This record gives sequence, C-alpha cells and structure tokens, in this order.
Amino acid sequence: MQIKSKKIYELENLRAIAFIGVVLQHVVGSYIVRENLSKVEYISLGMLFGIAKFAVPAFIFLTGFLLTEKYLDDFKYFEFLRKKLSKIVIPYFVFCFIYSYIYPEKVATNTKDWLVSVFTGTIHYHTWYLFMLTFMYLALPITFFVLRITRKICDTPKKAFVGCTVIMGLYCLLVWLLPHFYGNPITYNILYRNATKNPLYYVAYFLIGGIISLYYKTFLEFLKKNFKLLVGVSLISFGYSEYLLFSKGFIDGKLSLNYMPMLSVPSVILSTAFILLFLGVGIKLLKFKKLTSILQWLAKYSFIAYLYHTAILQKIFDLTPNLTYPIRYLLIFIVTVIASCFLGFLYEYIKKKFVIIKQKAMIK
Repeated sequence: MQIKSKKIYELENLRAIAFIGVVLQHVVGSYIVRENLSKVEYISLGMLFGIAKFAVPAFIFLTGFLLTEKYLDDFKYFEFLRKKLSKIVIPYFVFCFIYSYIYPEKVATNTKDWLVSVFTGTIHYHTWYLFMLTFMYLALPITFFVLRITRKICDTPKKAFVGCTVIMGLYCLLVWLLPHFYGNPITYNILYRNATKNPLYYVAYFLIGGIISLYYKTFLEFLKKNFKLLVGVSLISFGYSEYLLFSKGFIDGKLSLNYMPMLSVPSVILSTAFILLFLGVGIKLLKFKKLTSILQWLAKYSFIAYLYHTAILQKIFDLTPNLTYPIRYLLIFIVTVIASCFLGFLYEYIKKKFVIIKQKAMIK
C-alpha cells in the first residue's frame, strides 16, 4: 500500500535533526584537532561524534522514503532528472564560485585542477555527498526495479520487515568485505577507491526508506509500541561503538575519529538504529508545537544550509579567535545552524522573486 504524497511532519523533524547532526560532526572535527586536549574532552567529543554519525545515512533514508512514495508507480526518468538535478547543480556551482572567492587559498589555483575538483565533488570536504546523491539519482531506474520486486515478494508488513533485515544483513556483509578488496586492482577501483562517495555503500539506507514508505502506517504503530526497545538497542549499539573507539582509537595520545569510519559494521548498525530512534523522537516532538515549527523551518532550508554550512562555520571560526574554549565552539555550532538555514531561506526568497519577475516579463 502506498500513501498519498503529503508533508509528513515527523520526517521533516528527522531531517532537521540530521542537519543539526551534520553541523555537530564538523564542529567536533574542528575541535578535536586542537593540541593538549584532556581525556575528558576526547571522550566528550567522541561521544558527540558518535551520536551525530547517523546524519548522512538519515538523509539517504529520507530520500528513499519520499522518492519511493512519490515516484515508484509513476516514474518519468528524464523529467525527474531535469527537475531534481537542476535543484542540485545550480546551488552547487554557485557555492563553488562563492567558496573559491572567499577562500582562494583552500582551492586549486589552476583552472584544470579547479574544474576537476568541482566535477568530482572534492572542492570541499562535504561536497562528496552531492556527487554521490547525483549518481544515486542517475541509478534510480535500477533502485526502483529492486523496490518493485521487493514489494511483490514482501507483500505484507511482516515480510517487509524480513526484507529490510535481509537488505541490512547483506549491506553489513558488503561493508565487512570492503577491506578485502584492497589487494585486487579491479575490485579496488570499483569498490574501495573513493568508497565514501560510492552510492553502492548508501543504497541500503535508500531501500530501507523505500520499503518503510510502502507500509508506513503499520511501521508507525510498530515504532510507537516498541520505542523503549529501540532506545535500548540504540544505547547498546552506541556503547559498543564508543567502546571500540576509545579502546583502540587513541594514537600517540590523540583520539582518531577515523578509527570508526561510516563504512564499518558497528557504524552501519548504529546509524540504522539511530535513524529509527530519531524518527521516533521526531514523532514525540510533534506534541511541542513551537519546537516543531522551528525544526520544520530548519528542515525546509536544510539542503542549501548543508551546502553552505562549512563556509559559514569557517567564517565564524575566523571571526572569533579570542573566545575561550569550549564556548567558542558552542557559539560556532549554534550560529552555523541558524545562519546556514537563514541563507537557505534567503536563496529561496531570491529565487521566487526571480521567477515572478521572469513571469511578468513573459506576460508583457
């Protein structure tokens, strides 16, 4: 059963929480490289990073849910690409030019290398996501084919639950096998090189979102009834991931957040659990109207905010050299979240004004 396309407020709450998580990751990443941090600071930062790690998988989950709900039975490929890619490509190129102008020392100096960085999503450390998302859009006919087959096989909520479990099991197996591909040049180039940008390693979250959208009402009932169990599973998964990080992630007295990469089995389990957990939190937050309205606003402008938040973060960092720690980073975090979404609001406002002016010109 497919639900009609409409705004689902708890999903938008999840989107806002995921965006906040992305900003938190990058603030933690800039804090943890400082010298002479205490053990308490390392543990606190490691825990914050672990909590926020679910953010990008959550974006993919939401993309899978909403695209499946809207397009699975009425998918016009080229019309879809024209509509969706224009919403990615134009803001992305604007960002590339603005970022290169503001921070010329952080980008390639010659035109060829600059263009390569733009078209491979490496102009900045967060733009890999847009590169990966574009390829995921291009591969949608294959993904939708898999979802249609899955819908035929998993024609009841219980079977759908089994299907989700099988998909995540296969995904964990693929991630576990990932280091074994390093030695072979063919598998290295296909599966290992630039693995974090490879849509193959994120499509599982898309499929899970898609399957859940098919039986969303049943899933909501299950989530509400078993929320406490989900909290327990999430805490156990989080505790195990943090144990691995703190027991083996210290190198020469410094904590390496890369010890628990996104493409590891514990991280996959943790991200999946946290996506469902924070979706449940998003449902519970609907009781608080003022907080929900703030989260809905953040979610509405989260794409542009994601694109520009790193540049804003860096600019605030440059403007606050004399503030004490950790107050400086707390301020950077709060201002970056708000300013990034305001920039998204401003972008959409200007775009609407431009469309109105264009329509009036055509009428004349």
